[in-house]
Amino acid sequence: MVFPEYKAYFADGSVYVVTIYPDIAYSKVRNPRVFLKEVHNPSPRLITQRIEQFARRANINSGLKDIRCINNWQLRLSEAYSFILTQSFPVKILFVYLVLLLARFIFWAVKTLKKR
Repeated sequence: MVFPEYKAYFADGSVYVVTIYPDIAYSKVRNPRVFLKEVHNPSPRLITQRIEQFARRANINSGLKDIRCINNWQLRLSEAYSFILTQSFPVKILFVYLVLLLARFIFWAVKTLKKR
């Protein structure tokens, strides 16, 4: 699982990378789809809260200038992988079958085109 990382630009010119960890509540953990959605897409309130906590611990007195997510593509891949893992077993088997069928078609097409 990949957690979102944000690059925080402060007014004094310093730049820090902050990893945003989710708030873990029992009601969210019981439903893995809701929990994983919150992990991959944290609320703006949680992002600013985590960055403010980081600024207090690091004794940064200047104001926050800008925030940018730096691992967006990793988050989307992790979100897709997590989506597959939360599906039922027959759906997982169907997904694996479709991937292997696609690979078999690609190998067949390459072999056919090489014969020409």
